[in-house]
Amino acid sequence: QNDEKKLVEEAKRIIEKEFHNPTFNVNSLAEQLNIHRATLYREFKKTYFMSPLKYLTGCRLRKAIEMLLTDGYSIKEIAFACGFASPEYFSTVFAAEFGTSPSKFDPNIH
Repeated sequence: QNDEKKLVEEAKRIIEKEFHNPTFNVNSLAEQLNIHRATLYREFKKTYFMSPLKYLTGCRLRKAIEMLLTDGYSIKEIAFACGFASPEYFSTVFAAEFGTSPSKFDPNIH
């Protein structure tokens, strides 16, 4: 059990370090940890009650909101800085999570 806890803590640390990289995904995370993707998913979900992908997306969206609340960043700049492959994909993921586009996001409502 201790090994599994170390594994998921390391997975979380890697995600928080790599989330800005658009080529980083759950497969590359499993490769870095030298474990099977299904094992990673199972252990991560058991510990954090969400999939590694959900956690990765959450890291990206938290950073995006931080940048949205800071003047001077375009949606395109935010998308790429947060590890999304394109501004369109960023907007799609953002809208699915928050029910509004990044350009219309109001932190007082969400």
